[in-house]
Amino acid sequence: MKNEKILIIDDNEDDRLIMERFLKKVGYKNIFFADTAEKGVILAEKETPAIALVDIKLPDLDGIRTCSILKTRAKVRAVIMVTGLDDQGTKKLAVSFGSDGYMVKPVTVKELSLQIQRIIGKNSGS
Repeated sequence: MKNEKILIIDDNEDDRLIMERFLKKVGYKNIFFADTAEKGVILAEKETPAIALVDIKLPDLDGIRTCSILKTRAKVRAVIMVTGLDDQGTKKLAVSFGSDGYMVKPVTVKELSLQIQRIIGKNSGS
């Protein structure tokens, strides 16, 4: 399970580094980064990550639309929105565009790990 590739798309370097540190702490090693939606989609098409962690507020395209592109064009199995927006309308919109999870920043190691384990388990049929 810990060999799964994970892509982080967030324009905030501090947030990317925090999520990377959390993921490494629980054993994930194949972590990739992008600071824009466009770079993230290109990287996803190249690396085919199992999971993408995507911020909603990106400089070029919002994360919700990016979620849809990642799942359809880049064939990412699961997308978790990681955002500062804590409202039900945004959460429902993210789900309607294919989001598999929704986490509000700041996230914890435990919360991130549980979301990823839940999604990997669901996608593997266990």
